[in-house]
Amino acid sequence: RLTPSVVNGWTSSTHEEKTAGATGDNNTACQAAESALRDAGNDRNANGTRGPFNRVDPSWWGGAPGACASGACVPVAALGTPVWEVAANWGNAATYAQYTYALALPTSGPGAVGQPPRYLVEKLGAVGSQVAYRITARGWGPNSVQVVTLQEEVLK
Repeated sequence: RLTPSVVNGWTSSTHEEKTAGATGDNNTACQAAESALRDAGNDRNANGTRGPFNRVDPSWWGGAPGACASGACVPVAALGTPVWEVAANWGNAATYAQYTYALALPTSGPGAVGQPPRYLVEKLGAVGSQVAYRITARGWGPNSVQVVTLQEEVLK
């Protein structure tokens, strides 16, 4: 027969293990999103890339505000829904290593991701002699339940 103190100790231990597991899964999702930010940056900077973000043709970035294709998005007008909040845009996002020569992230074992991270790049416009971009990256944990979204704005 288990005494209440033994049951409480076992419950506490199980809760701590679940919490530690969830924290680890969230860290994996965060690292995956960070990898996607770096991958998008390499794509944008043409560091060993074959991606669309290096195209000079301005019509490639054309389309209706909020539209995305191959990870390249046209920013929305003021007060519109941001491109990263539209679920359909993530279906048109660039996938990690799709346009660069980065090694794929593991899908089994330690540090595995449930699915490859993705990113969206918005061309915000000219700032002096440079162009401003917003990169939004999304990474998933091992079972695709944990999702982390990170963002950065850069000039090139």
